[in-house]
Amino acid sequence: VVGNGRYGSFVVTNAVILKSLNGPANTIIDAGGNGRAVTLNAPAVLDGFGVENGAASDCGGIMADGGAFITNCVIRNNQAAGQGGGLCLFGESVAVACRIESNRALNAAGVYAQTGSVAGTTIRGNAGTGGYGGGAELAEDAEMIRCTVEANTNQVGGGIHLSGGAIRGCTIAWNRALTDGGGVSMEDGFADSCLLHHNRAGTNGGGLYMPVTGQVFNLTIADNQGAVGGGAYLSGTAAFWNGIVVSNGASHRFYFVLF
Repeated sequence: VVGNGRYGSFVVTNAVILKSLNGPANTIIDAGGNGRAVTLNAPAVLDGFGVENGAASDCGGIMADGGAFITNCVIRNNQAAGQGGGLCLFGESVAVACRIESNRALNAAGVYAQTGSVAGTTIRGNAGTGGYGGGAELAEDAEMIRCTVEANTNQVGGGIHLSGGAIRGCTIAWNRALTDGGGVSMEDGFADSCLLHHNRAGTNGGGLYMPVTGQVFNLTIADNQGAVGGGAYLSGTAAFWNGIVVSNGASHRFYFVLF
């Protein structure tokens, strides 16, 4: 158990449990802008910490590999030149019941998940610097389950960018893409039972942008805006089943390109 205070950066290589005494407001890992804040290279547990002011080429706040488990943490004000400003997940690592906010990176300003899962987490106010995924980017077999992704920005995929993986039961709202995919951009992957509302894209797909492939089921897409496909923009072999698309604003509210 770790007591109240501010602590410097650290690396974990063993299967240990690190739990704060009084939660993330009182026990803070502060990298001071000098390198990544936390590196977990083992099935360790990080429970109840604030993680702040990390700065790295990738994974500014936390890099988790080897089946690490992160819960009840507030990950904020971190940055990466490449991907994963707040958090990176590899090796089936998991983040549950965290807040990931006000982080910056080129891609995946809040979270980059190659594998593993993010569940019950709020991802808010993260800002990309001209790439993909303001709130998060999922790849391979990563999953995001019952998360709230709101008020994030990037060039493409203001809320979430999927190059693989899946999102289930998420609320994706008030995000902005400078070009395509205000709420979600999907090159590949899967989405089920999500609500996309009040997202905005400068060009295509205010709520949802699927230019290549991917599958979505049971989505509600409402009150989004984009120049073309205010609700959704689908092309290639993208597939949309059993959804509700309503009250979106654009010259074409739902736009298909068929080949």
